[in-house]
Amino acid sequence: MADLRAPTPSAAAELVVKDKRELKNTLYHLSYRLESQMAQTLQELRTDLNHLRKILGSPRKAIESYFLRIDELFGRLQRMISWTIERCHEKNLHIRKALSLQSPKGKLGHQRLLSLEASQRLEQHFNHTIGIQRERLKGLMGRLDSLSPLSILQRGYSITRKIRTSRS
Repeated sequence: MADLRAPTPSAAAELVVKDKRELKNTLYHLSYRLESQMAQTLQELRTDLNHLRKILGSPRKAIESYFLRIDELFGRLQRMISWTIERCHEKNLHIRKALSLQSPKGKLGHQRLLSLEASQRLEQHFNHTIGIQRERLKGLMGRLDSLSPLSILQRGYSITRKIRTSRS
């Protein structure tokens, strides 16, 4: 446009400034393209946001899930600690018992306990054997008593004898 000549200043102004209608039209098209481009960009961003929401999920749900997992792990830890303490307590008792049996006092106490138990078993066996022998003796005495001559006589039997006289 630098080498273009206008016959009058008004004509030059008309050449330099485009038609008002053409400017409005160009401005309208640019505004429409900008609006469309912004709407498309906004829709793409919404789609990306929805996609990210699906991937990431709700932060509240994720936090709640982490709290539930922490509670579960804490409960397992407490049970594990209780179990470990109980096992250590049992092991400690076992070791104390073993050590007490190794000491002279512990050995003596253990031997006394064994002796007492053996004595009780022997007494029970002795009482049982005496009971059996007593019953056997009662049976034998009953049989002997039933064969005794006095017993036979008490049942109504008699012994009759003939006296022999001697003739000399």
